[in-house]
Amino acid sequence: MSNECCNTVLSSEIDFPPIIVGDQLALDFINTIAAPKGEPIEWIGTGADFLDWLVVVEAITPSERELIDSKWALQEINEVASEAREIREWFRDIVIRIKDQGRGALMLSDIEKLNDLLSLEKIERYVEPGQNGEEIQLEARRLWTEPREILVPIVSAMAELLAEGDLNLTRECKNEPCTLWFYDRTKGHRRMWCSPAMCGNRAKVAAYRERQKAGQTDS
Repeated sequence: MSNECCNTVLSSEIDFPPIIVGDQLALDFINTIAAPKGEPIEWIGTGADFLDWLVVVEAITPSERELIDSKWALQEINEVASEAREIREWFRDIVIRIKDQGRGALMLSDIEKLNDLLSLEKIERYVEPGQNGEEIQLEARRLWTEPREILVPIVSAMAELLAEGDLNLTRECKNEPCTLWFYDRTKGHRRMWCSPAMCGNRAKVAAYRERQKAGQTDS
């Protein structure tokens, strides 16, 4: 599904909370455009929307959100959100290609782009006293030197999925109208639906109705 659809509405316009069913940050990012009620909803249509979503999924902290708001103009954040939407569709294409063709479908240009985006990360490491006053703790924090660093948590999750994840467990909901992706972490790896409460329940209702129709036909 493309975020360019003319009928897409912004989540902030209808106060629709993010759908967090991916069990992996990069997949939840793919799911930031979806049609849970038939009409496509865009969760990162603006810079503010993007920051809100990053806080919800704990990719950044509320204090980091405040710092970002204070450092850069809204237009700059909007431009990052626009790039994020492009990255989302690029990554969705990668996931679909790998699912269809295997890891060999990952092109050199994909790897180069991923590395370029990862290079945006600027980390400061420091030590501070532990609680008992005797030990010290090694900590790290992002420096936030340019707006595009906002993309780093998402891109890092993408790299982790491609490099360390089992792509066989990366799946799209079995409900055909649904476009949501998830990482199957269930014990038997038999998860079929984005959510038991959404598509799982719909599938049960549909199956029940089919059984009812079949029973009426037989009678």
